[in-house]
Amino acid sequence: MSRAIAVLNASQIVTLRGPARARVGPEMRELGVVENGALLAIDGLIRAVGRREDVEPQIPDDAAMTDLESWHRFETANPDIFRGMYQFWVQNNA
Repeated sequence: MSRAIAVLNASQIVTLRGPARARVGPEMRELGVVENGALLAIDGLIRAVGRREDVEPQIPDDAAMTDLESWHRFETANPDIFRGMYQFWVQNNA
């Protein structure tokens, strides 16, 4: 069973969004602030952070996450979310 929690109407959310690498030195002080923020976590993992109007449509309509249309909307909004789940290996035995 999937569990989701959403935090809506946060006046400000402080984020570390930035380069896709470890921050060093003065970069550690660079913070982002999201006004009228929201956060969505599903099964203990943060799936979305941003402005409320951007996060709210990603909240699953069905708590059990069994509706395929809900999954389609979620995966369209988060195209890389399952990237690390699958690895395919191909071998030529000829």
